[in-house]
Amino acid sequence: MNVRVKLLGPLRQAPRRGERPPHGVLDLTLPDGATLEDLLDRLAARFGAPFDDSLREDAELPPSVRVFVDGQLVVERHRPLARPGESSQKVIVDLMVPITGGR
Repeated sequence: MNVRVKLLGPLRQAPRRGERPPHGVLDLTLPDGATLEDLLDRLAARFGAPFDDSLREDAELPPSVRVFVDGQLVVERHRPLARPGESSQKVIVDLMVPITGGR
């Protein structure tokens, strides 16, 4: 399955400088039936411990991390990225840490 990952907010800066994808966008190929956990493992292997640490809190996603798969919020790490029969399409995954500020 084809997956486009968009690193947004502070996560765009989390990979080491020489490994940051242009504009925070990375295209990957994962096996059919891949889960969010599989994707996070692939990103951790590519970008290293500091990036991995920003996406994991024990076995769960940290409460500050938001993951959207094709525009829908995902909170379960073991959720398949694509619905059955849709794995040939490109899946869009947005990874972000919302930030607030201002007055």
